[in-house]
Amino acid sequence: MFLRNFGMGVFNPMGPFKQNLRCHSVAILERNGLECGGKIILPPSALDHLTKLHIDYPMLFCLKNVQRNLQTHSGVLEFVAEEGLCYMPYWMMNRLMIEEGDFVEITSATLQKGEFVKLQPHSTAFIDISNPRAVLEMAFRAYSTLTVGDTIKVEYNSKIYLIDVLEVKPDNIHDAITIVEADVRVDFAPPLDYVEPVKPVAAPVETPVEQPPPEIEEPESLRFTGEYHTLRGGPPKQFRSDMTKSAPAEPITVPKPDDVIFKTRELKRGASSSRSGDVKRKRRKRGEKIEEEEEKPQETPKVVPFSGRGYSLR
Repeated sequence: MFLRNFGMGVFNPMGPFKQNLRCHSVAILERNGLECGGKIILPPSALDHLTKLHIDYPMLFCLKNVQRNLQTHSGVLEFVAEEGLCYMPYWMMNRLMIEEGDFVEITSATLQKGEFVKLQPHSTAFIDISNPRAVLEMAFRAYSTLTVGDTIKVEYNSKIYLIDVLEVKPDNIHDAITIVEADVRVDFAPPLDYVEPVKPVAAPVETPVEQPPPEIEEPESLRFTGEYHTLRGGPPKQFRSDMTKSAPAEPITVPKPDDVIFKTRELKRGASSSRSGDVKRKRRKRGEKIEEEEEKPQETPKVVPFSGRGYSLR
């Protein structure tokens, strides 16, 4: 357009353009597409002043709320506003915290071409678009500058998305860049309404507690815990003290005195027979004659047939 012929490459000895204009929202003009952009509308007198100053293209401006010391940057769309008035997108008015009819200081500015910008969408719906970078590339045609702290508007499929400008490069004192004919890399921060997905908490795995093996008590080696008795029926002297300390055992049958006497006689008879046998062997060695005693065979009882008393039928 006609702005391309304004002072390109011409030195400006008269200083920057600076005016205080009463501000209104572009919504008053009832024109579509002006809200989702970053350009203002100035009066024709501003164009005459800019022409005399030989301002370089693209014409960029710093918009400042002097009372609150807030500022942002913009380009210019047209010079068709009423004298003393300026029209700007409503998001710029929010950035400067001004109302309809408030004054704003407008100064010409020179910004570096942008190389990088970091943006943060307000809604995850913008990230869910099939190709958000392509959408931004189309939307940036309505913008000339990006300033840190701005909340710009992007329209796509009849829906408006709010996006914050978090960072720009190269760094400069204005915290702003121009994106006109610039190759700008774009990075996204997580959206404001983004919520980290809750990781499912794995149920704790109960590890079986190893029980120690039961201790097997080894039986103590015990000697004979029964009762000791002599042939007379009493306990021997050497075991009397032990028997009192030992654990009680099952009772045993004590032989009767008659049985003990009978067994004692048999033992004596066997001992006497063994002594007589020794005497006979000694006498044989000396050559003495020994009359052999014939062993008397044991008499077997004769079987007597019926020895009862007989009776006749008479």
